[in-house]
Amino acid sequence: LKEAPLPIKVKEFKAYEPGRLLREGFETPTGKIDLFSTFIDSIPGRPDLDPLPTYRDSFDGPEDPALPMTLIIGARLPNAIHSRIHNVPWVRSLRKDPAADINPADAERLGIKDGDDIQLVTRTNVIHVKAHITDIGLPGNVHMYHGYKEADGNSLVGVDHLDPYSGFPGYRQLRCTIRKAQGGN
Repeated sequence: LKEAPLPIKVKEFKAYEPGRLLREGFETPTGKIDLFSTFIDSIPGRPDLDPLPTYRDSFDGPEDPALPMTLIIGARLPNAIHSRIHNVPWVRSLRKDPAADINPADAERLGIKDGDDIQLVTRTNVIHVKAHITDIGLPGNVHMYHGYKEADGNSLVGVDHLDPYSGFPGYRQLRCTIRKAQGGN
């Protein structure tokens, strides 16, 4: 790459041309916008894949009473630039401890106060964090920020938590429960 003339040319690159797809057709088997995916319908042995765009709850659906809450992972703290400068002391001082944002209604129901030591529990793992009571999320949702090595939210995601269409890991949303940590505040 260092020796290649810059910019590196992509062989099959086509510059964006407004209206081209309407004139020439879309890159689908029918040339039209497909609501019914003939490609997905043609995959043999996969009746679980719906060729129509239908809503399905996350992999860990809400029918499991042991995991009544939705954990949303991956938001970045604006001051931490992902995790690259997360351990710079003055940056870390803005939100020193890993914490989960919990709606006040959920915190009251669970007997959790701001700053309490809690556990986020999924079907595959547990991490220990502080409770941060805030109206930032809806009741039933828990938010966990990215970048804390000592409380890696991605470790809560099982290796089989994959999108059935793309195979991409479901890093952003899964079912969980919150427990007050033993000996916590």
